[in-house]
Amino acid sequence: MKILIIGSRGQLGSDLMRTKPLHNKIDIVSINRSQLDLSDTARIYPLLIEQSFDVLINCAAYNRVDDAESNVHEAYLVNAYAVREFARVCEKQKHIFIHISSDYVFSGNKSTPYIEADLPIPLSVYGTSKALGEVFALEYSENIILRTASLFGIAGSRGKGGNFVASIINKTKEKKPIEVVNDITMSPTSTKDLAQWIWIILENKIQPGMYNAVNTGHATWFNFAQEIISHIKSDANLSVVTSTTYPHKAIRPRYSVLDNAKLTAQIGSIRSWQEALTDYLQEKRYRT
Repeated sequence: MKILIIGSRGQLGSDLMRTKPLHNKIDIVSINRSQLDLSDTARIYPLLIEQSFDVLINCAAYNRVDDAESNVHEAYLVNAYAVREFARVCEKQKHIFIHISSDYVFSGNKSTPYIEADLPIPLSVYGTSKALGEVFALEYSENIILRTASLFGIAGSRGKGGNFVASIINKTKEKKPIEVVNDITMSPTSTKDLAQWIWIILENKIQPGMYNAVNTGHATWFNFAQEIISHIKSDANLSVVTSTTYPHKAIRPRYSVLDNAKLTAQIGSIRSWQEALTDYLQEKRYRT
């Protein structure tokens, strides 16, 4: 099986590369921004139609949520119209297409975890562009869309300069008070786990469609920070603030917890975000 990965140097792409099953004959080919600028959507179809592959995994995105409010055109090109071109190529060549989407497609007005059938009502340009990307991907029959959330991985997010876990740990080293919002609840998710689920999905040949792909459980960002600080045995001064304390250009959903039961039924049990965090910290060799 030949796998083409778009965005192999990001958090998820890096973990896909390093968790490739050794017992399977898998050949990975990657395309990065230096080779293809996804905002240049006219180049995507002619370039990829000449490539030899069986599966296309799109890990790339315009994920600078606040910047997207000003860079609307680029966000839509990368998060939606590039996805349409990927889907067109895969339909033409009868390839499998796996696309990564986001919990930010939802409004956050629910009080129970979102399931795949819930109606997307995005609040931001980023969320709307990701929702449109889902629409384009679902126009074609053999595609798998994985909605995920609040990612943390060894490589860090290239677009954001790291991830939340690394940011909290760096702040503990500064010996200054740390303020974290406690009124936004989400599903922290390990990119190492997400990568492994993708390999299982391909091995099990699950049905195309939409799946919520997150670690089990949920947390506020403050809860998440508490768990990180507890693991590294820091005496950092952590305090609660509301999201109004640090206003953003883009509105975030206050509650975007995703129910992973549909994916669990296909690939087996999914560990908690706390277990995934412990694994991450041990890999990074932070003191636990």
